[in-house]
Amino acid sequence: MSKPNIKIPIDLTNPGQFFACCGLLELADRLWPGAEGWFESDQFCINIVSGGSLQSIVKSLQQSTVSNTMTVAQRGRLDELTSMRRSSGKRRQDLKMRRRHWNRFAANSQSLSSVR
Repeated sequence: MSKPNIKIPIDLTNPGQFFACCGLLELADRLWPGAEGWFESDQFCINIVSGGSLQSIVKSLQQSTVSNTMTVAQRGRLDELTSMRRSSGKRRQDLKMRRRHWNRFAANSQSLSSVR
């Protein structure tokens, strides 16, 4: 394995730290294609062939913007759901319909499995 440019101490038993390392590697690879990452005992290592640094990654992250990638239809559905009151009759009706469909599906699945 190559010698890492970046070493970050981590607790591998912490899922948040593990996924943060995945995100750092993703960003490093976007900034410097070909970046490699691996775990060594209690450290996350990144090797960037072109010599990037953790400071460069953090600076890039600070300068980034967050954007919504939802489609117009997805955004419309989100707006619809968030505008519903918790006790909305439409919501209850929708849940009842879904429950009926699920029960029919479950019943059909059971009858099909008994045929096999």
